[in-house]
Amino acid sequence: MVFSSNCASSACRVQVFITIMFLHLINNDPKFPKSIRVKYEVIDPGNHVYVIVKASPEAPELEGDEFTYVEEPTELAAIIQGPNDWEGIIINGLLASLSGFMPVIPRDLPVAYFIWGWEVYPSVFSVSSTLLGPQTRREFQSFSGQLRMFLSSLIGPRARLRIKSRKVAKRVDVVSFPIREEAEQFISNGIFSRSVQYHCANVGGGTDFDDPLSRLRVTGQNILVGNSAAPTSNHLDTFAWLDGQKLNLSQRQVIVPLSYGGCSAYIERVVSEGYKCFGDSFVPLLEFMPRAKYVDIILSASCVVMNHYRQQGAGNIFLSLTHGSSVYLHENSTLSKGLKRMGFKIGDINSKATLDEFCIEDLNHNRALARVHFSKKHTYENTEKLLLLLRTLGNRPVDGS
Repeated sequence: MVFSSNCASSACRVQVFITIMFLHLINNDPKFPKSIRVKYEVIDPGNHVYVIVKASPEAPELEGDEFTYVEEPTELAAIIQGPNDWEGIIINGLLASLSGFMPVIPRDLPVAYFIWGWEVYPSVFSVSSTLLGPQTRREFQSFSGQLRMFLSSLIGPRARLRIKSRKVAKRVDVVSFPIREEAEQFISNGIFSRSVQYHCANVGGGTDFDDPLSRLRVTGQNILVGNSAAPTSNHLDTFAWLDGQKLNLSQRQVIVPLSYGGCSAYIERVVSEGYKCFGDSFVPLLEFMPRAKYVDIILSASCVVMNHYRQQGAGNIFLSLTHGSSVYLHENSTLSKGLKRMGFKIGDINSKATLDEFCIEDLNHNRALARVHFSKKHTYENTEKLLLLLRTLGNRPVDGS
């Protein structure tokens, strides 16, 4: 957005052009920056500056000049104090790591925050074992380990991390995520201010239902478990739940993505237990694969089981609902609660539940809802409303007049 003003004197008359921009501060994770930029340039082209905050000097950088990288507050200050004026700041996936940069961010600018998940949860759960199922906790966190984590949450690194996270969160005016319950959890826990506004919006660009891949539906009978090698996927507890149901796996595979997110000891234990429970039907995915190939995996899985106690793997879950999989979530997770409130048919993972595939009417119902809530059109409309909200909070005229 460009404003102009006339500066007149007896000697000269000069027209000054001021560019009003949104400043985006983005996590260094390479999965999202490009899709974030594409979305805003379609909705509001030419009015955005994209800054990636590097986690370390060695962190890789994306090719091209669409993004500016900063490591120090002085570098961000130079951008903010440059030739642009600012309408607002949009933060993606940064919390504690942004605390040192806050003094250079003008206090009068409205701030929107997109929740990714993992960067906020250390501020909610002071001890990570609260995110682990009983079997996972027994095997991977000893009593002494739990004690160390507890002390760390009180006086150690986790306590300092929580303080830094809340320092940044208190500056946020608008918090965004596709599921309201996720944001409300952080507000009720005092991470974000009680006065913060919730706005439904997605980090990425949503699902393009004009893409032939998005119109395909599940044809296989496999079972997909978890989204990563993170212990919070609770693989061992999930395997025990599935194994106890004595499923007929003669024509099915239990597919488990393990290509990122966990240590080698955990991955080895999950692989060992997987073969023990499911034999040759167990298929661990140990290498990263491109999106098209991963969609093929989704299409082969009539059942998707995500036993996270917190929001995790949201993109995979939305994709599974879009393609017509029966989705099972831990009943206490914010995703489970939110999706059920929105009308989705979601299965529970608990001692009384069984892996019963949904009827075709329920699956078609979920697919229709996914087209409403997770579509590219819906995502772009909500993002456009977010920009309007920030302009309103910043008292900027919307039409530039």
